[in-house]
Amino acid sequence: MRPRPVARHLEIGVPTRRFILLALAGYAAPALADIGAVTVESLKDNGYAIVGEATVTGYIDSDGVKHDDFQGCNFGWRIILDFVSELTCEEYNYAYAFMPKAVVLVRGKSLRMVVGNHVYDVIH
Repeated sequence: MRPRPVARHLEIGVPTRRFILLALAGYAAPALADIGAVTVESLKDNGYAIVGEATVTGYIDSDGVKHDDFQGCNFGWRIILDFVSELTCEEYNYAYAFMPKAVVLVRGKSLRMVVGNHVYDVIH
């Protein structure tokens, strides 16, 4: 005789489902928020040193058009930090955010920028 699945007989109403989803979202949010810190720490563990922290205030695309958001990196895009400094992207990696925080790290001639949970190769 085959055992009956328990889930088929378990009735969960909509309010209970909402509560479970909210509880899980609240539990997962702090872990997701720490991803950037873990990335920075792993780069530091691999010999990188933090040279600065700034807010990404926009970028200038390949056509010279200035944008006031952050859409990741594309080859040659100039990322604007705190309205005055610029770093140039050396790779393509898409991510969208409005005025995110960035951490810039260096090891020898290698320069990296961490925004959220993405690491970008950049040059100054």
